[in-house]
Amino acid sequence: MSRSLLDSDPLSVINVGVEAFTRSVRDAGGHALHVDWQPPGDGDPDLAWMLAQLASDDDDADCVGARIDRANALAVERIVAAQPMLIDVAPHARDVWPDMERTLLHAGAPIAWERMCGPMQGSMIGALLYEGWAETPQAAEAMLARGDIRFAQCHDLGAVGPMSGIISPSMPVFVVRNATPFRIECVLSVDGLDVIDGKDASFDGDALKRREAN
Repeated sequence: MSRSLLDSDPLSVINVGVEAFTRSVRDAGGHALHVDWQPPGDGDPDLAWMLAQLASDDDDADCVGARIDRANALAVERIVAAQPMLIDVAPHARDVWPDMERTLLHAGAPIAWERMCGPMQGSMIGALLYEGWAETPQAAEAMLARGDIRFAQCHDLGAVGPMSGIISPSMPVFVVRNATPFRIECVLSVDGLDVIDGKDASFDGDALKRREAN
């Protein structure tokens, strides 16, 4: 003898897909749980297959997902085992990297000036004022837009900067060494620029005042 699911009292439904389907169940006094789901890759078979390949496979140690999992596990292991030791405070970043010249370091991957977010652009402008390469924020922005200043990534030089990661040649930096077998030296910026938005910032924060005092 069969029994209709609709005869259940109270009616309880798990809905997958279109959320509007839950409304009729609730209107009828039933309980509906919506599962926010959509086909992998937005229904694109090729994209879905690419995503599937990122999953680990216990039967295939050489698949992309398995290799990613091993790399992530190794990264976490090294982070947890790290023993950072402060070994120096360099008065200027150029003391660590003598070839910096007119280079600004920033966080993240390579990026063009016009694609930078407001805080990163603002910190870049502040760095030019800090260095004395420009007299006004407007002049600094023009120099950056023309490509007068070279950009480089913090991680390529083993550096870490606060927020958007801006480090300029005259900024003081901590020099830190990892005491574990994975001996990695890391340079951390000592002094942030107190800049939060390139369009509205006044660029008169404590960092610039200390730079002028020195």
